[in-house]
Amino acid sequence: MLGQFHLKGGIHPAGNKIADVSAVKEFQILEGDDFFIPFIQHIGAPAVPVINIGDYVEKGSLIAECGKGLSTNIHSPVSGVIKDISTVFHPAIGHIQGCIISADGKNDDFKKIEGGSNLAEVALKAGIVGLGGAGFPTHIKLSPNKPVDTVIINGAECEPYLMCDHALMREKGENILQGAVMIKEQVKASACIIAVENNKKDCIALLKQKAKNYNIDIIGLPVKYPQGGEKQLIYSILGRVVPSGRLPADIGVLIQNVATTNALYEAAIYSKPLYERVVTISGDVEHPSNYRMPIGVPAERFLERSSNKYTKGYKVVFGGPMTGSSVASLQIPLIKTTGGVLLLKKIKKQEVLPCIRCGKCSQVCVMGLVPRELEQNFLVNDTLKNIDEKIMSCIECGCCSYICPSRRLLAETIKAGKKRASIYLSAKKDSK
Repeated sequence: MLGQFHLKGGIHPAGNKIADVSAVKEFQILEGDDFFIPFIQHIGAPAVPVINIGDYVEKGSLIAECGKGLSTNIHSPVSGVIKDISTVFHPAIGHIQGCIISADGKNDDFKKIEGGSNLAEVALKAGIVGLGGAGFPTHIKLSPNKPVDTVIINGAECEPYLMCDHALMREKGENILQGAVMIKEQVKASACIIAVENNKKDCIALLKQKAKNYNIDIIGLPVKYPQGGEKQLIYSILGRVVPSGRLPADIGVLIQNVATTNALYEAAIYSKPLYERVVTISGDVEHPSNYRMPIGVPAERFLERSSNKYTKGYKVVFGGPMTGSSVASLQIPLIKTTGGVLLLKKIKKQEVLPCIRCGKCSQVCVMGLVPRELEQNFLVNDTLKNIDEKIMSCIECGCCSYICPSRRLLAETIKAGKKRASIYLSAKKDSK
């Protein structure tokens, strides 16, 4: 019965899966290239630098260690000299503390991490985070305080344009399967499932063939956005509902992205820290492809060395078109959570019209919310009503804005409403 449940809501945007998945290309690093490394590339607190200006670092060496609380390590993507420690661009936050490394052009082997006693400790030492975009420190997920019966490896990749996971599954299928077994054993789960949308039939066939040697189920899912959301994936596969305000672990499920699973395997088997990842470059470009990218490369250099030219009047988006965000400068670097770099032609702003109460936004909301009501509550500053109407359950998928015939900025407004509600709830908690 696995995968026999249907995602409620959702949309079918044009897939635009045009990037070449025949091979993952290697990004060229030249002597003198500057790499811009923010000390936060994950959910939680920034990592603490352990280097000084003028230090020579090897590829894979630790440059910032796990901060207090929710945090993780950061490693050098290249060998070279620490040129500066100050502030660097971050794709989402703006300016933040980080360092600049001047590469020496040597493509030596990486510096290995010291082994850990279990997979969670290996993940911490290797600086592994959720590579599906969220950036949650993986060592925390691998240390659940509740029993887990099912591990789901997420290969849905439902965002338009993005094909980094598709390319990785083709190239590293065996790694992903073995990594999945490691995760299953780490959390003592009884079942493990790898879920892939049906528009990647080559991956499904490949994984099913290889999975004969493992006790892992490979299932295909209907092509629908946002099928790859954690709560949506759990319902589509198992029929279980994650209650509002709760986590998958609360209902006995652990989810990891396929890229995270591969990174865990490489850290456990080869002692490789996370300093690079597969990134899709796509959109209105001449050569849509997938590259194995070191972190810290500015968008402009990525475009140039992938033989793609930036054109004035276009925007650069990090991530997918639904949940990603356009960057303010071509000097902003790719980080651990950057799965795609898209060059998209800017669309002329259209007039926002009054809500016609058609109800389409509610029909496509995968969380069962009423987006037009949440928008109205925000506009009249009724934060308490938004909290009562479960605004914090919004996963910011953008389906409501996509479907709205009045072109209302529902997703943006609700995101702002979530921030307002979060501030209110934090203040209320602190006052107790």
